[in-house]
Amino acid sequence: MASNIRSSHPDPKGITLSAAWNSAVGRIATDASGKSAKENVLAAIRLAALMQDEHTAVSITPLAFAEAPIRFATASDGPWVQQISASHINGLGARLIAIDGTSVTDVTTRLRTYISAATAEGYAFKTPPMLHQCELLALIGVGRSATQATYTLRSSNGVEFDITLQGNDTSALQSIYGRIGGPVAPLWLSQLDRNYFMTPLSVSQSIYLRYARCAVDAVVPIDTFIDSVAHALSSLPEPRLIVDLRNNPGGDSSIFSNALFRLFNAFPRLLKTRAAVLINNGVFSSATINLYDLLRLPNVTTIGEPPGTAPNHTGEVRNFALARTGLVHTSSTKVFTLDSSLGSRNYTPNIFVAPSVDDRANGRDPVLARAESLLTN
Repeated sequence: MASNIRSSHPDPKGITLSAAWNSAVGRIATDASGKSAKENVLAAIRLAALMQDEHTAVSITPLAFAEAPIRFATASDGPWVQQISASHINGLGARLIAIDGTSVTDVTTRLRTYISAATAEGYAFKTPPMLHQCELLALIGVGRSATQATYTLRSSNGVEFDITLQGNDTSALQSIYGRIGGPVAPLWLSQLDRNYFMTPLSVSQSIYLRYARCAVDAVVPIDTFIDSVAHALSSLPEPRLIVDLRNNPGGDSSIFSNALFRLFNAFPRLLKTRAAVLINNGVFSSATINLYDLLRLPNVTTIGEPPGTAPNHTGEVRNFALARTGLVHTSSTKVFTLDSSLGSRNYTPNIFVAPSVDDRANGRDPVLARAESLLTN
């Protein structure tokens, strides 16, 4: 694995030449025989994370480690419960305070060395999906047991309570959105099976375009979709466009780049269209490239939080299979420079809006609301 990364990664920070990298590789080789297979997998995950690059990582198959029946998402004031088993449905929407008595701050700090990310925003987004991994947490010294975890949660009215979940519990998960008596999912999370969709917004008299993944949708070809966007824009007295890139993990950046070119040709007035682009710390890789495609438009305002991938980053992933374990690890092979003025710093949106746990748990979307207000006024 170390050899693969050394030979393929452009390594602009010179990490593979550092003493810390060589020491980590040496420790893995020396300590492997005295550790369990899962401990050695974690050592490999930590080695990849040293590269500080979300594209260089070890792929772990689902259920490789025992998982508690709970799922978290990120908000400005911490992780919160987005899904949970039906027997603990009172935990939905609650904020995470501690795991097995360890504060969420300490848990996050411990997990950081196992997360492949290049920005603070990337770490923040990638932490919640690890918090239900009770066996992994136990192996890194956070949790008390590989087979269960006790989560301390705080409800919207400020009451703290504990729930203990078993790591071998495969109960179906209940979501905060879409259940009887629960909040309605905000627009950007309303069609999770679609890579892109659009809808007119009456308040701002604009067209909302959700671009959730940098991939062709199974339902509507991208050319057909973009032609319908052009038609919808042309029907407005004053064309206004909202493009939502939030939680877009990336993929093939050329799909949306080519779509924008097609949109320009089909609707030349786009150059005079007032547009808002919604972003957050879940915008990664090719989605950041597409963000910069949109920034070429003359009347664009970005709203939300900085992306998970900074404009100048490594990417163009290559996959490697490790013969003895069957694990797959990835490595970047190219450096992308989208904004040389930023160096290694991240992009900052024009208008910063960071939804809270309370916003998320109640289905409110202050980012979209701010965009509509901007375009209306």
